[in-house]
Amino acid sequence: MFKEAAIAIKKAKTILVTYHFNPDGDAVGSGVAMSRALKTLGKTVICYSKDPTPFNYRFLASDGLITSELPAAGVDATIVLDASNLGRAIPADYPKEKLGFIINIDHHLTSENFGAINIIDPKAAATGMLVVKALDELGVPLNKEIATAIYTAILTDTGSFQYSNTAPDTMEMASRLLAAGVSPRAVAEKVYESVPRARLIYLGRCLERMEIAPHGLWAAVQTELKELKELGVTKDMLDGFINYPRSIAGVEVAIMYREEAENRWKVSFRSRGNVNVAQMAAHFGGGGHFNAAGGTIEAPLPEVKTKVIAAIEEELKALGLM
Repeated sequence: MFKEAAIAIKKAKTILVTYHFNPDGDAVGSGVAMSRALKTLGKTVICYSKDPTPFNYRFLASDGLITSELPAAGVDATIVLDASNLGRAIPADYPKEKLGFIINIDHHLTSENFGAINIIDPKAAATGMLVVKALDELGVPLNKEIATAIYTAILTDTGSFQYSNTAPDTMEMASRLLAAGVSPRAVAEKVYESVPRARLIYLGRCLERMEIAPHGLWAAVQTELKELKELGVTKDMLDGFINYPRSIAGVEVAIMYREEAENRWKVSFRSRGNVNVAQMAAHFGGGGHFNAAGGTIEAPLPEVKTKVIAAIEEELKALGLM
């Protein structure tokens, strides 16, 4: 499939590169790496993101590479990265025929085969890993800029190489990226140690009201729109909040309820490794990975919590954990 994708890419003159809404480090890193690589091949590249780049990944594209505007005239080919379905990367009102030949590169368990070419590998630690394989097939060398974007993708999707998706090939790839000029310290400082003050203030507020189940097997935090506006907190500043309830000893599943609009909640899940939260999120129209997934529920928060907790506890009982 990589060979077929390379042939299609080489034929295209104008290429749209995009990734899922509310992008994370893997999405941004993969998109930036692919876009910069295609430019070295002389392609006209549009790197599109519907949502703003989170503050801690903006260093990857400080030159204005990423745009929030889709090309009015369309493109020859579109490369969709790290998105389980096309609707998570391209607004529904954009004509599909303008996307040209679609190449789907992803590593989610619930990914759909929406492309003319679908490169899907749930065993890959990050979509960035698959991007490197595509670039190898294209004959594009990893310079420092491209390698830094890929390293950021892998670093963030493996939880700094702590998650269970970290495998020998993950570390081999990291070694290759370091050899290409990546500075681990510089990336870590940008990603983890350059946070706005408002984020820490709001994190403290969220942790004060964190919910922990009486049996200690799940814990949850929630964020509300009125508070975000009050403190000047943007959605991208909430990244990583869910890791705090998951870090509690004994917690099997962490939950984060994020208010998107009135009676509309984005629910994220993180598992310690025993519970398949992608399967759980699918019940709510979402998806993701075994240990990290999410979905959206339209209902008042008390109703959302009742549904979510019932689903979690049913799974915990089925697994003999409670």
